[in-house]
Amino acid sequence: MSAMLQVSADRLQQLRSDARLERDTILERRVRGGEDPAIAVEEAPEVDDFVVLALRDELLEDSGRLAEFGLARLAARAGGRKRRHTAATRTAWSSSCCESSRRLSPS
Repeated sequence: MSAMLQVSADRLQQLRSDARLERDTILERRVRGGEDPAIAVEEAPEVDDFVVLALRDELLEDSGRLAEFGLARLAARAGGRKRRHTAATRTAWSSSCCESSRRLSPS
């Protein structure tokens, strides 16, 4: 991705607010589920991590590649520990314009 994303201060503030809400919701769910609050806070992604993910998704969406990458991530997660290269994963890799993904694609 070589595109540059211009983010205004207002947009960044909104992204951080959304990220804070998402993080707080995750923490609340984990603590209400019986997890130690100290561990939940330590393991939960930081607000900035959520902001970076949102910005990445915006870049992918602007370039028309959000669905492609979403399917590739879903296919990778569905493989579990012993990852098998499913047809969906190979298709996502072969349609990617990233050269590194092509090198990783199984033959």
